[in-house]
Amino acid sequence: MRAFLANSINREALFIKWANINIDYIYRSGKLPTLTNVREQTGSYIFILRKTLDIWYENKKIEKPYKSRDDYKNARPQVIEVFNKLYSEKKIITLSVIAEQLHCSKQLVALYLKNTTDEMANLLLAQEVNNNSVYESWCLDFLSLRALLNNHKLRVDLFRKWVWVHIDHIYRNGGKPNYTEVHKLSGSNDRLIRETLDYWSEKLNIPITNKVHWVNITLDQVLEQVDDQLKFIPLTFLEDE
Repeated sequence: MRAFLANSINREALFIKWANINIDYIYRSGKLPTLTNVREQTGSYIFILRKTLDIWYENKKIEKPYKSRDDYKNARPQVIEVFNKLYSEKKIITLSVIAEQLHCSKQLVALYLKNTTDEMANLLLAQEVNNNSVYESWCLDFLSLRALLNNHKLRVDLFRKWVWVHIDHIYRNGGKPNYTEVHKLSGSNDRLIRETLDYWSEKLNIPITNKVHWVNITLDQVLEQVDDQLKFIPLTFLEDE
């Protein structure tokens, strides 16, 4: 229906009504309507939403989160302030969390955090993790920033180091690094763990005695190991009574 209405002569009025319905819904939910959260609900054009929001705030006699586009240019200190607060509390930092607090777009937050994210990524890579205290601190920092680092240009190196510090931690505390133990700590994917274990072993000349890891198998592979007589037993014991 929406695609059909897009070609209607009344399309702007219809989209404005659609935007107003969602603006009211967001406000009733206890949040201030913004370009970001209204557009997430409606997908409408920015210029329609901006005009509709301006009129809505004027009618409600509520101060807008930002009075004009120029205010967005002054949001950088606020973005950095919120980032620093979340980071100092070791909370998970996402663009959405900061955008929601400041009633601005995630794109704007990403723009203003770029230099800070670059700096933090380089610090994480450069920091030497050589004892348990530093290990715990580094892991908390990484987890706090992880969502911001997912699409960073240094992502591969950062996530490899994430696995590496867990391998080192196990070995430093008298354990024998293997796939299972590293996976418990890192939660990383199979390939990254195996590659990092191999590289760690080669780099430090320390053999990995147990490289057991999970692999995907098919039902056919399982049935190959089952006695032929058992293949025809009804699996009714798997059903709930």
